[in-house]
Amino acid sequence: MGSGKDNTLLTYQKVIPSEIGITPTKLFLLAKAQAGISEILADEQIESLVDVFLNSISPEVELHRYKSCKVIKGELILNSIRFGTGNIINSHLQGAEGIVLFFATIGGKISQEINRLQLSNEQVEAFLIDYLASESVELIIDYFQNKFATIFGMQVISGNRVSPGYCGWDVSEQQKLFSLVNDMRIGIKLTESSLMIPIKSISGLWGFGEKLKKKEYNCNKCEEAMCYKKFR
Repeated sequence: MGSGKDNTLLTYQKVIPSEIGITPTKLFLLAKAQAGISEILADEQIESLVDVFLNSISPEVELHRYKSCKVIKGELILNSIRFGTGNIINSHLQGAEGIVLFFATIGGKISQEINRLQLSNEQVEAFLIDYLASESVELIIDYFQNKFATIFGMQVISGNRVSPGYCGWDVSEQQKLFSLVNDMRIGIKLTESSLMIPIKSISGLWGFGEKLKKKEYNCNKCEEAMCYKKFR
């Protein structure tokens, strides 16, 4: 299995955080919005943690486009590979003419910083850095998905993004997802158990097409307690 003739690299970039809206002010406001943080940490402490965070990340993004796909009951077929996406995931892909695969990371150094804080018994600080890391890697894809049409000159509807491990899509299918991309440029590796390294990384896909109808996530029907969509 490999990239296939239908696979087009849309972009690979080492991202400058401030250029996509990951600024000290943005991160400070995200931190302050967390319940109870203002009662525990002074503004100066939060600002210091934001500085540590920004000096500990190395954001990267990689996007690939498949111009055709087939969405059938409970499955997505892409480059002859069958994904057991399930009906919830497929409800976000109905009408898709093609698929964009996304991969993003902020690097491994930030996980070392989180571990250091935990070992120093600075649990609140570790929690806050961990939260900012998870939010920032999502913000990378938020930016590129929002700019999808204008950046790549495609006047189409971009659907919700979905990932293995959520909404009933088995996380083991990360292996199939990664197999679609030969010569991956981004610094993400996949373990046998489908864990991404660095840990603060995300991967998945979204559908696109003129007839695709973007719909709300059905979070009220989801049994996944730790889904990131429930915390954003």
